[in-house]
Amino acid sequence: SKVELEAQTKTRLEVVKFNPNLDAPLSIEESRMIKEVYGAYYEEKVLNNPMRLRALKDILRNRVEVKKVLHPERLKYTSKLSNVPLFTAYVSNLKKTRKFNPDSFNPLKYQLHFFGKNGAAYSTNKKGFVVFVKPQNYYK
Repeated sequence: SKVELEAQTKTRLEVVKFNPNLDAPLSIEESRMIKEVYGAYYEEKVLNNPMRLRALKDILRNRVEVKKVLHPERLKYTSKLSNVPLFTAYVSNLKKTRKFNPDSFNPLKYQLHFFGKNGAAYSTNKKGFVVFVKPQNYYK
């Protein structure tokens, strides 16, 4: 109908701005992280899907940062990483890491707030470490 068509044309689609570093191939560590979460579906769901591959590279390379914070309790709007469910859509027996290690942390294992205009912060069980998820960059 005409009303539906007008509503559709008024809905503005936002375009995500990607960093040029996404053109580089996956590193061995990035491949390991993605395979851990996608398992047998790695090739089908990631390598054969350029948009998903680009989004995952963006998360790993540009949007998740683990930082040591002097007073993490003062941060507003943090969630506990231990309360975040695992992303088990492709690997049902995925397990949470017992001890948080900032050097080997795989953010893809968790259902973190990756998509949207707002970032997120997650406190960890390792003293002072916080996982920050930066928002997607949109053109205005």
